[in-house]
Amino acid sequence: MSYTTKPRTLLHAYLKNHAHAHISMHEILDFARKEGIGTATVYRYLDKLLKEGFIIKYAHGGTEGGACFQWHEKDCTLYHFVCNDCGKCFHLDCSHLDSVDAHIQAHHAFSVDLSQTVFRGRCKACMGKENA
Repeated sequence: MSYTTKPRTLLHAYLKNHAHAHISMHEILDFARKEGIGTATVYRYLDKLLKEGFIIKYAHGGTEGGACFQWHEKDCTLYHFVCNDCGKCFHLDCSHLDSVDAHIQAHHAFSVDLSQTVFRGRCKACMGKENA
């Protein structure tokens, strides 16, 4: 049995209002602390949202705390880039990748979980540091 509390309502609204952002655990806990929401409540509610498919967790390592969360609309494909240098996670909206998924299904008999597709490499900012 599920129930709604003020902390859950606040967390839900915070995550949904940042639907196109990758929110670190640090950012979520900062928000919660400012709203008087306990750490255990945050972890329990995030776990519930993960299990119900409302958010996705990207455990990518890096310098941003090792994981980020994103609000997930049902049947939405989410491709991401993760920078190996700075650890930032970027949402990628590219219809060309849909043909890669179709190819993999047709020629390799494998269905890719498009909610978790992550490409690793170097972001523009980190490549620019090398050239500077």
